[in-house]
Amino acid sequence: MKLQIEHVTRYEYDQSVTFTPHLLLILPRQDVHIRTLVSDLNVFPHGSLHYGHDHYGNNIARYFSTEESAQLLIQNHLTVESTRSNPYDFLLDPHVTSYPFEYKENEKRALSPFLTCDESADLFSAWLGPIPEKRETLEFLTHINQRLHSELGYVRRDEPGVQTVSETLETGSASCRDVAHLFMELARHLGLASRFVSGYLYVSKTDEESAGVNVAEHAMHAWTEIYLPGSGWLGFDPTNGCLAGDQHIPVAAAITAADASPIQGTYCSDHQVGCIMHVDVQIKGMN
Repeated sequence: MKLQIEHVTRYEYDQSVTFTPHLLLILPRQDVHIRTLVSDLNVFPHGSLHYGHDHYGNNIARYFSTEESAQLLIQNHLTVESTRSNPYDFLLDPHVTSYPFEYKENEKRALSPFLTCDESADLFSAWLGPIPEKRETLEFLTHINQRLHSELGYVRRDEPGVQTVSETLETGSASCRDVAHLFMELARHLGLASRFVSGYLYVSKTDEESAGVNVAEHAMHAWTEIYLPGSGWLGFDPTNGCLAGDQHIPVAAAITAADASPIQGTYCSDHQVGCIMHVDVQIKGMN
C-alpha cells in the first residue's frame, strides 16, 4: 500500500518572536515493511534543517533559525509504502508463546528501560481481575486490546500530555494517546516490555463508513508496541481494538509519550505572547 501524507502544523503568535532549536519527530520509521519514497519537509521562517537519529532510533530533524516571525509553519509532504498487509504474519519464540513467561537474561538487559511501570499495581489488578495461570500470549494481549477498545469511549483532546491511568479508568474516556499510554503501563505491570508509538493512521472511506468514525482524521495517531521475541516490537492499537497493520505508519517510538511528541521546542520573547496552534493531517491512498 502506498500512502500520500500531508502534515501541516502552524503556530500563530500575537507578536513576533524568536525560536529555540526545535526537534521534529514527523519522519516515518523505516523497516523491512515500511519505506519512505518521498520526503519533503519545509519550515518557515527559513532556517537550517539537520537530519539524524535519536537514542530510540527514530528519524529526526533539528530546525535552527535566527529570524523573528509571528508564525511558525512546518509542512511535511510524504509518500510512504507499507507492505505489512497481514499483522499476524510472525512466529513467536517457544519460550513466549504462553503467558506468563520470562524474558531471557540478554533480553532483559536490553529491554529493562521498557519494563518499568510507573503506575499503581493495585489499580491494574482491580481492572484486570483474576488472570488464568497459563494462557496463549497473543490471545491474552488481543483480549486486553479489544477490552480497552470496548470499555473506553473515544474523546479528542487538544490539551498537551496524557491522562494518568487512574483518570482514564475513572472517566471511562480517552484520546488515542491516553489509551496507548494506559496499555503501555498495563503491559509493563504484566512484565512485558512496551513502548509508546506515535504515527499516522490511514482509514479508507470504505473502512470509515463501516466503522462509523475515523478517530485519527486530521491528526496523528498513537498506539502501543509490546516486545515479543520472535515477532519483535508488535503493535497493538487499543483505540481501534486491532493489531497495527499496513495502515499504521509509525513515526516515533519511546519510553514515554512526551519523548514521542512530534514537535519539541519553544519561542523567546521579552513579553507575554499568546499562541494558537493549528494541525492538519491528510492521508490518501495511492494506486
